[in-house]
Amino acid sequence: MKPNDFPKMKFSKYLLLFVSISSLLFFGACDEVDDPLPDTLVANAGADQTVEAGQTVTLDGSASTDTDGNPITYAWAITASPAGSTASISSATSAIASFTPDVEGVYVISLTISNNDAAKVDEVTITATAPSAVTVELSGTQDSDLTLTDIFVNSSTPDYLVTGNFSMSGGKLTIEPGVVIAFQSDTRMWIEDSGVIVAKGTAGDPITFTGETESKGFWKGLVIWTNNPENELDYVEIKYGGSSDHGFGVPSIGLGIGDDGQCTVTNSTITENGGDYGMFVEASASINTFANNTLSNNDGNPLAVSLLEATKLDATSSFSVGNTDNSIEIFGQTGADLGGEVTLPSFADAVPYFVSGNLEVSEGGLVVSPGAVIEFGSNAYFWIDDNGYLIAKGSDSDPIVFTGKVKTKGYWRGLVIWTNNILNELDYTEVSYGGSDRHGFGVDEVSLALGDDGRAKVTNSNITNSNDIGFFIENTSELLEFSSNNFTDNDGVPLALNANNAGVLDNESTYSNNGDNAIEIFRSDKTINELTTWPKINDGTPYFVSGNIEVNAGGLKIEAGATLEFGSDVRFWVDDEGYLEAIGTNAEKITFTGRVQSAGYWKGLAVWTNNPLNQIDHAVFSYGGSSGHGFGIGEINLGLGDNGRLNVTNSEFSNSAGFGLFTEAGTTINADAATVNTFSNNVTDFEIN
Repeated sequence: MKPNDFPKMKFSKYLLLFVSISSLLFFGACDEVDDPLPDTLVANAGADQTVEAGQTVTLDGSASTDTDGNPITYAWAITASPAGSTASISSATSAIASFTPDVEGVYVISLTISNNDAAKVDEVTITATAPSAVTVELSGTQDSDLTLTDIFVNSSTPDYLVTGNFSMSGGKLTIEPGVVIAFQSDTRMWIEDSGVIVAKGTAGDPITFTGETESKGFWKGLVIWTNNPENELDYVEIKYGGSSDHGFGVPSIGLGIGDDGQCTVTNSTITENGGDYGMFVEASASINTFANNTLSNNDGNPLAVSLLEATKLDATSSFSVGNTDNSIEIFGQTGADLGGEVTLPSFADAVPYFVSGNLEVSEGGLVVSPGAVIEFGSNAYFWIDDNGYLIAKGSDSDPIVFTGKVKTKGYWRGLVIWTNNILNELDYTEVSYGGSDRHGFGVDEVSLALGDDGRAKVTNSNITNSNDIGFFIENTSELLEFSSNNFTDNDGVPLALNANNAGVLDNESTYSNNGDNAIEIFRSDKTINELTTWPKINDGTPYFVSGNIEVNAGGLKIEAGATLEFGSDVRFWVDDEGYLEAIGTNAEKITFTGRVQSAGYWKGLAVWTNNPLNQIDHAVFSYGGSSGHGFGIGEINLGLGDNGRLNVTNSEFSNSAGFGLFTEAGTTINADAATVNTFSNNVTDFEIN
């Protein structure tokens, strides 16, 4: 052995050992990666099937297995379908699923099964052929029970075709969920005489009345003339009707309730109808229940009803989308009997009412919901008369609006309350664009009026844009409460009332931008038996006394700062048992003057009573003396006659066409009257007897 042989042999030995171990490790690793998993999954989507379009198909993958017994999951999917199909699979993650081919042709359905380690796919082919059933034709008159069943699952194929006018004159017409009834041009369906219709669909399977051609006004519509309470439409669609009038009071519509017919309409859609209305309820007909309906995209108004039937509507039905006129028409009606107190709802979609003719509530009470908007047609009026009453209580955020259909001054005639019911109330309301014509019976052009012996409360309301007077209160009427109202943009005076009601007015109501910005007090006798106050109006609005007034019982107090302007030759008398307190301050004087600042424009104030409460302080009298009062008093600004008694101090008398201050013999006035008051520009300043 050579000296270097051993080390070399030793190195080769260890190298051989390393290579051998590495080889074993390498080949061992290769054996582990290349060893395939056992093929334990078997997917089976079932046998191919041929069915009619519209027939439900059962997909059965229960023959799929995992030979090791592991749990598997399922996923069905449509991988190919005919053009236009919208079919989908129900229970797509179950072993057994289903679907309904909705179009003729071939459908390829895949089933994917999987466990935690692998997945397998199988396919099944479903061939859908044309349905063997045929559309049933309807026409003529049916006088016995008839049931219409759902022939075709595919809603694009009508189950029934009305080829001529069809009427149900006897028996019950029952229409099952999913039924589609198509109508040929200008044909109709009538439920009349003793016939009944019960059409109750479901949310998933509504009943459809439609035109054979889908265009507005293609067919004539469905009309229910019978008053059987069983008549019902639930989950129903009515579309493309309204081709022509039905006559007998029913115009061109999608759905009509005519004569004394009655019907329940719920969860239904009335859409795309031509003619006059989507739905029309004749004045003598009625709605039993109306809820959760949608009336959209109709020519004309979505719905026309009487006032009483309008109170049966619900707040959540929708009327505001795509109709030619998105308002609910209430047709005119005189002498309306509401049969008690009823409520006119407002709507979540804020759709207004349109009153197309004169409307009178003569019996019962009408309560108007907050947020309701009622628009009136040209020259139409709204009267509460006889035994009717009106409660319109809105809120600051949801006022109630009575207005013209067109926002032009004088478009409609206005609202008049003629009844003396103490329940009459307007709170947070707007009354606007009235005054088109006189109402008669003492009421001229107004937006709002109390007429005859009418009574009402009016608070927090806006009276605007009248063609003449904003709010008129007739001589015999009674204003029960008045506060925080706003009067703007009326062409005449904002408010006209008799002296008997002026004491109900408040300081805070406002009057601005009116044609004549004054509160008119017209001729009347003041016959109250207690102290009444005419307030100062905080925004500076004066009173305009347009006719002679007398305080002949009780007392009248005029607040400091108030201004009274008198019309031509108008007088103000305190006589009989009446008395006057007009106590101003140096900063807020009370003014009695002429409407026109011309000497002798008005007649003046005459006090005839000897009541010790008669007192005037810090007042201004001017432009009186137009003519004599008689009974010993001539032309004056202020006169004391008969055996009258008066204390007058710190007051100003000017520009009288006669005396500034005159007292008749036998009267009593404070001894310093000539010195504590001031006089200027009168023909004669004073004569104290």
